[in-house]
Amino acid sequence: MAIFPEKGRTEEEILKEIVEAEKLDLKFSSDKIFGSMCTESIQIGKEVHQMFLESNLGNPGLYQGTKDLERRVHQTVGSLIDGDYDEVLSVGGATEGNIIALWRARNVSEKRKVLLPESAHFSFQKACNLLDMDPVYIPLDEEYRVDVSVIEEKMDDDTAAVVGIAGTTELGQIDPIDEIGELCDDIFSM
Repeated sequence: MAIFPEKGRTEEEILKEIVEAEKLDLKFSSDKIFGSMCTESIQIGKEVHQMFLESNLGNPGLYQGTKDLERRVHQTVGSLIDGDYDEVLSVGGATEGNIIALWRARNVSEKRKVLLPESAHFSFQKACNLLDMDPVYIPLDEEYRVDVSVIEEKMDDDTAAVVGIAGTTELGQIDPIDEIGELCDDIFSM
């Protein structure tokens, strides 16, 4: 078990330990990764990430350029989904996005039931736990996609959200998003 050290270590000691740990990680260039939900970052992404290591939009007054870039990204994405700038959020990763999506669903609907495919990422369980929501897992069909007929059976007045996966982690399967959307339109618009 790691414990907090009684005295500090040199930068050289810390970097040596980090380099040794990083050597254990597989690389995409090794040809040993068959499938992963991650991909190697493209070069421009690495360069841009490094440029903004010190930026923190928690204090947008200090980072006007970064705030402007975020606003422009939100406007562009909003134009793709026929949404307004303030309807678009950027997040640090999918887990954070899933938590925020369920948080918004819970707060808007004032309900707690979440219908999830059995293929849903584990972060949905984490989100339900954090938000005191009730996950109801829906079985998959023979093509490893969520069974929409079971969603329809389980959907009721207590449902806050219905989750569809547009690319499962393991197989890349895409749930019938259009059917799920139509079902939700029919039921939530009543």
